[in-house]
Amino acid sequence: MAKKKAPPEKRPTYSFTKLNTFDNCPGAYKLIYQDKRPRVELDIRNIGIQAHELQAKYLAHLFHRGIATDWEFAWKLLGPDAHPETKAIWMDAVMRFTLPDTWEKPQVESRMGFTDKWEPCGFFDPEVYFRMVVDLHFIQDGLAVVKDWKTSRMVPKEIEKDLQTRLYGWGVMRTFYPQAEEILLVLHYLRYGAERKLLLDPEDLAHVPSYLEEKIMHIEQEKYFNPTPGSFCGMCGVAPYCDAMTQALIPRMVITPATLEEAIESAKVLLAIESVGREIKRTLKAYSEECGPIPIMEGDHPYCYGPVPWADWDLNPEKVAAEAMSLGITREAAWRMLIVSKSSIEKVLKKEKKREFLDHLLATGTEDITRYMVKFYKPKAPEAPAEAEGEAANGGGA
Repeated sequence: MAKKKAPPEKRPTYSFTKLNTFDNCPGAYKLIYQDKRPRVELDIRNIGIQAHELQAKYLAHLFHRGIATDWEFAWKLLGPDAHPETKAIWMDAVMRFTLPDTWEKPQVESRMGFTDKWEPCGFFDPEVYFRMVVDLHFIQDGLAVVKDWKTSRMVPKEIEKDLQTRLYGWGVMRTFYPQAEEILLVLHYLRYGAERKLLLDPEDLAHVPSYLEEKIMHIEQEKYFNPTPGSFCGMCGVAPYCDAMTQALIPRMVITPATLEEAIESAKVLLAIESVGREIKRTLKAYSEECGPIPIMEGDHPYCYGPVPWADWDLNPEKVAAEAMSLGITREAAWRMLIVSKSSIEKVLKKEKKREFLDHLLATGTEDITRYMVKFYKPKAPEAPAEAEGEAANGGGA
């Protein structure tokens, strides 16, 4: 009896989220997309998912009804499980928004699929190779517009023509507006109602498929998928399964590194722990503010984690110094009570919009370089040698 042939292995599909995860941490990519580890729920991700879902449902309702706004419907969309931050973001966003009558043929949550030849196909077609979802697109004054919702806490001064922004434009042009000469990309920051815009032309979009192929080839050739601890650790959702995090808990070489290699591994683990620690602090802060202090025991010692009231004093430096000296405290000791630091001077000058006076004020003292802070920082790029700079200025030719 002939053996049945095993079904062909399903070819992996890709998305920008997958590519971005690999760029941030190959270890997280493997855990999420190859090992299929369930991701831990994180507020930062849940807020974004909920806000996007609300925006999509609300806009679809407005498009269907042909109305500019519907606050009553918007409030009904908020379910009991909505995160408090999502509620705040959503209420502000709805209050600011009125559907413009200049949008033509708007479509929300458009799902697009592409074959390995980068031809459009269905999102769930068997031949789909790359998937993407665009929050909103429409035609306005003859120009194709793509809008993407952001729940970030920071709004950049400007946005760059990176792979993500080009991918939005390329996918929509390829699928919906093949005759468009340009695509206007708009990133809308829901927390603040701020927008950043970027005009993409055919030259910006022409090489998107080759960029994607290069990144996918890099992933498919990867053998080790080593974790790279860093700021992404607080957002990946698979830190509990991560080797770098597990090794952080006990190995002696992490706690007391004796070689450069051990010190490097120790620093990687510390960076991951700090990133996850920031996320834990943020969520515990929100929980304790809403539900009260969190009681815990460390051995036989009881502790509580939660808000602690504290008082600040608005003191007059001259009065403090005068009163201290009147009590017999030496002038030198009295002056040390009046904390003067570079950071405090900078803070005042910034508030007064006179930061140009910083060097002048610092020149009244002497720089103390005997004290320093140990922390993570980005090293400066090495400066080019003088000869190389000269060659570059002359075009590099002989």
